Amino acid sequence: VHGRYAPFFFVGPGLLLLGIFFAYPLLDTLWLSLHRYNIFTAPVFVGFDNFRRAWGDELFWRVLANTLLYAAIVVPALVVLSFFMALLLDNPLRLIKIFRTLYYIPVIT
Repeated sequence: VHGRYAPFFFVGPGLLLLGIFFAYPLLDTLWLSLHRYNIFTAPVFVGFDNFRRAWGDELFWRVLANTLLYAAIVVPALVVLSFFMALLLDNPLRLIKIFRTLYYIPVIT
């Protein structure tokens, strides 16, 4: 493949997969969020009523606060833990081969 459109030939399949597996579900979820939906009946358009009800619900705000707190604690902890695991794997200690073997066994089984 030569010429001006060659990059599109290579990028096209990736963009198509991105559209299928990311954009379509995102747009479908947005569409469903604006409807009252039941699997047994047709969706009924309610606009932003679903969002108004969620913003007025105490449980929504409690769950949002718990999620943000969890993310604020877990994400930095995992970054630090991963960094130290990488340092340990790269360390030229005597028993490091045993540790590497034990660390990678779940990957290959």
